Amino acid sequence: EYYIVAEGVLWDEIFRILRERAERGVRVKLLFDAFGCALSLPSRFVREMKKAKIEAKPFRVLAPCASAARRDHRKLAVIDGHIAYVGGINLADEYVGEKLRFGHWKDSALRLTGGIACDFRQMFLRTWGGENPPPVRRGICGAAQSGHTMSAAALSDNAEGRAPRAFARLLHELCGRAEKRLWLFTPYLVPDSATMRALMRAAAGGTDVRVAVPYIADKRAVYLLTKRCARILEGGGVKVRAYLPGFLHAKSVVCDGKYAVVGSWNLDCRSLYAQAECGALVQDDALAAALERDFLSTWEQCVPLPEATAWERLKAALVLPFYSLV
Repeated sequence: EYYIVAEGVLWDEIFRILRERAERGVRVKLLFDAFGCALSLPSRFVREMKKAKIEAKPFRVLAPCASAARRDHRKLAVIDGHIAYVGGINLADEYVGEKLRFGHWKDSALRLTGGIACDFRQMFLRTWGGENPPPVRRGICGAAQSGHTMSAAALSDNAEGRAPRAFARLLHELCGRAEKRLWLFTPYLVPDSATMRALMRAAAGGTDVRVAVPYIADKRAVYLLTKRCARILEGGGVKVRAYLPGFLHAKSVVCDGKYAVVGSWNLDCRSLYAQAECGALVQDDALAAALERDFLSTWEQCVPLPEATAWERLKAALVLPFYSLV
């Protein structure tokens, strides 16, 4: 289940494997977002997948009155109900360095095994529709590579716009719970006022709140708003820096060396309140420590965001009222 699937080196290799497995009798389902893939997949794509015995269908076909905000922004793969991959990585060449568009592309994802994979399988089937999801087996998630187990929970937001939203609620809770550190990666920093206040309250209470964003913009209008929000947050004690080597697409939160969230959520209104998203909340010291090391290594490559010119500030003020409606 992916927001973007694009023809290229990565997809060619994945398609080769999926086709081979389908020919051997494995059921392969591919759910892709019609808006996210509008320019990256040909109109014949679903027919080609059917010939390869792969069930593929778009999430919400494009329509003149359709909102771009109500999309399936998830990046999720579930294998045999036992392994799940979640995070920010789409199936396109820029995500694996085969295509350079905005400098170095930094991203993140988790590989999870055990009972939590069943939760993600159920999540996928509910979105796919037409099948009864299997019963959920909650509890322990096995970490296949490290050999130990951890407490983990699958997080899901749908695109129906119904509150409460899982990640927004969790982020606000972490802002209130954090005592020492709350560090975030996000490609877009355009949150609602309640989230802005939560982050600034955490900083005012003595928590080291840091947000890393890209230095090179992929969407100019959103980058103008990111700089605007960054200045407000900095005025409230939150540290915001930009990843100088290129585009930071990773979406994660790590809190007090204990809690970690990795998923598809950007820190903007669309991800927080409109789009279908997913990820995992993990309570594990080892994983949180690994994410903190990665954050610090990345932070060393970050610089202050460039000051916005008067013209950029004016454009940001004009764009802001329409951002959540696009």
